Amino acid sequence: MTLPHAVPPASSPAASLRMLVRPVLLLAVFAVLAVAVSRMPGLRHMLAAGPALHSGVRGVVLFVAVASLSCAVGLPRQMVCFAAGAAYGIGAGCVLATLATVAGALCG
Repeated sequence: MTLPHAVPPASSPAASLRMLVRPVLLLAVFAVLAVAVSRMPGLRHMLAAGPALHSGVRGVVLFVAVASLSCAVGLPRQMVCFAAGAAYGIGAGCVLATLATVAGALCG
């Protein structure tokens, strides 16, 4: 019989390392994607000059709406955060990604 407040047995160092593999791989994949996009002139130009995302308030509202919908249906929030950072920079991207993920969670 185990008590709900009992301390779980200590895990091995190998098990602790295995828990870190997935987040580290995800971070590595996003870093590789960011470098790949920056090295592709055609794709980079399309993303930088996209009329929908960079059209002022309308573009921001469109981004937050689409990102909220994607979070609401269960797509990973990391994808939204990566897209926001790539499209709007780190400061505005963090704010917009947070707004979109919270709105998506409320809708979900």
